[in-house]
Amino acid sequence: MKYNYKKILNLFKADKLSLNEAEKGMAGGNKDLPWPDDGKLRIVAYIGHKLYQYGPPNCSNIEVVYNGKALNVESVGSITCKNILQNATAGAFINCEKIGGNAAAGAGIRCNSIGGNAVAGAGINIAK
Repeated sequence: MKYNYKKILNLFKADKLSLNEAEKGMAGGNKDLPWPDDGKLRIVAYIGHKLYQYGPPNCSNIEVVYNGKALNVESVGSITCKNILQNATAGAFINCEKIGGNAAAGAGIRCNSIGGNAVAGAGINIAK
């Protein structure tokens, strides 16, 4: 079942849905997620049914081991890997050898090369 996100937001703005109801509608009750089925690897954090955009509070480390081709990677935590073929976005750090596209990190980026634009809250370190 597809959800009409614009309708859900408008109902929430008009005080016809509570915040909890709007969040459940946006997440589709965890059946439909608030992003397209586009083949992008997304590493996310939920506490109960609440999706965290920037990582759960008081969380120092989330580790996911993924063995496979990493095309586009989004994570609410940190990303550590060998190569990302396209874009990378992390709520904390990115540590890898090569990013083929754009990179954005809430904290820092450390890698050998970035093929596109890059931005990081605590700086970017390109290793030689």
